[in-house]
Amino acid sequence: MKIPATRRQEQTRQQEPPPLRSVEPIVEALRLLQRQAQIQSDLRRFGGARVTEERELFLIRSRLAQYPAAVQAIALTAAELHRPVDTLSLRDVEAHC
Repeated sequence: MKIPATRRQEQTRQQEPPPLRSVEPIVEALRLLQRQAQIQSDLRRFGGARVTEERELFLIRSRLAQYPAAVQAIALTAAELHRPVDTLSLRDVEAHC
């Protein structure tokens, strides 16, 4: 048996903002770019490419191809702020787009 929602519960549901779908690609692309920078830094520091890291870099690049607009927004923000991509936050990207 289903219990009907009270008026207050219905009002609360109506007042909740819809989920921000446009932010999700930026968050995911930013996370991927930060991971990519970390792997590349590790490869330079420890000298030499390991197969697992190269494979992960390939997978990251293919996943970043799914978010071209988000990657472009992140790159433009990094250029405007004169900061590396791996130091940016979501707030930085949102403020400059």
